[in-house]
Amino acid sequence: MSSLWTPGGEVPVDRRASSAPAGGGGADEAVDALEAMLASLPEEQRAEFQQALAELSPEERQQYLERLVEMADTQQRVVESPVEVMVGNHAVGLFELAALHLQQQPPNLPEAKVAIDAMTGMLGAVAGRLGEHEADLKTMLSQIQLAFVQVNGGGEPATDGPDGPAGDDA
Repeated sequence: MSSLWTPGGEVPVDRRASSAPAGGGGADEAVDALEAMLASLPEEQRAEFQQALAELSPEERQQYLERLVEMADTQQRVVESPVEVMVGNHAVGLFELAALHLQQQPPNLPEAKVAIDAMTGMLGAVAGRLGEHEADLKTMLSQIQLAFVQVNGGGEPATDGPDGPAGDDA
């Protein structure tokens, strides 16, 4: 058993973990990640965190450190993914959210409109920078706008901009 020195004091850390996390870095990597996290906290929060960590059993502390490494690995995979793919995934999520609200009985038009407006704004803000799937995302936007109008009985379009419905140029 060793300890992790921080400005708020020492925290015991078991570096002899019997199982290494999926990232393969083991306890040393977890300690490094924990040190970086602690250094970024304001002093009061750092002291509270250290106290809470010290109250954990060695097994609980090791599990926490392993989860910390897993979270860091997940964040690294996100950073390594092309940003246009990540933005596209969020646009698809907004499409799905709008569709779910349109499928409710009765349809929840105000909530669907917010999701459609958010998708419209997102795609408009990054137009020309979404790579090979941009046309597909614009098609999805047009489809969900049309679905909104149909569910609404041909009433208010899903989004209105200065030039009329936002789907006109998609």
